[in-house]
Amino acid sequence: MTLVAAFASPNFAVMVADRRRSQLETGVQIDDVKKIYQVNNNVMVGFSGVYLPDGLGNFRGMAEKIINDCSFLIHDDMSVESIINVFRRHIITLLDDGISKDQLEVTYHIAGLLQDGHFGLGRISCFEDFEPVITKPPEAGITWGLSRAVYAPSMWLESRIASLGEMTLGNVQKLAVELVEHTAQRDSYISDTYDMLTLSF
Repeated sequence: MTLVAAFASPNFAVMVADRRRSQLETGVQIDDVKKIYQVNNNVMVGFSGVYLPDGLGNFRGMAEKIINDCSFLIHDDMSVESIINVFRRHIITLLDDGISKDQLEVTYHIAGLLQDGHFGLGRISCFEDFEPVITKPPEAGITWGLSRAVYAPSMWLESRIASLGEMTLGNVQKLAVELVEHTAQRDSYISDTYDMLTLSF
């Protein structure tokens, strides 16, 4: 369970994620996972997904494994749409090879430059049968997407965005931190420690 949020305006993108992983079988929570990465010059990827026993007493994150498996296919100038296609092709191959959909309970939030040269968001998720979703921000505003654990912060976030005023990079970065802090106070699966990445012109 996790909190990963991505924000994009036409001129920048921000991604934030908490650091907690929870072993549901044992109740153990460890705040040691980096859930967002800048995968090339143009794109950041955040993930949520299950951790599976590896047979050696450890847990392996399938979402992280897919990022690692795809890393050699990602080039410096690839767009959000291109990165989504790399992940999608790899996931379809895993399904064709007999990996169960339960083992592929992953969601990727992808933020950065779209093919049209503006910033935007993408998503590919088991909950949407791994069909790509692309979202472009309004000309003077932001678009956002998130994965969450138990507490749903969407209404709070919409209210905060409405009162934000100017959609500057600094204001959206502050909003991202507030989102983590707000959610961590209401959801034990979310840590108040976090990582944040930004891309801008």
